[in-house]
Amino acid sequence: MDEASLGAVVHDISSSRGGHILSLDDADVISATNPGQSREDLPMIDLRRVYAPPDPFAISSVGDSNEHGIANDSNRQRTITARVPLKEMVGYLKHLRSLTGGRGTFVMSVDRFEKMGSQREKALLKEMRGM
Repeated sequence: MDEASLGAVVHDISSSRGGHILSLDDADVISATNPGQSREDLPMIDLRRVYAPPDPFAISSVGDSNEHGIANDSNRQRTITARVPLKEMVGYLKHLRSLTGGRGTFVMSVDRFEKMGSQREKALLKEMRGM
């Protein structure tokens, strides 16, 4: 996603969806919930297999800068690595596209399974039994 959308997406993942941001771009910012984890533990994503079409809104001039000669990084593409519960990611692409003006995309993989809380387990069993 582009730099301009980064704040909105990070806020959505961390507050609305209950996720934990692991890193932004190449920064080694690991969540405090897993202090012993390193980037080597994360699944590798083959970027050659991810298609990212050219941005029709990007300025194609060399040395992109504003009127004061300061470099403009608002079109710089950013990557967020996060852990988010699967139930929060179902249907997330539509929401991500609305946050990023249609330019955001994501790749997800299974990280681990966790035991559900007792209240959730009781509700689920009740639902499955049709009671």
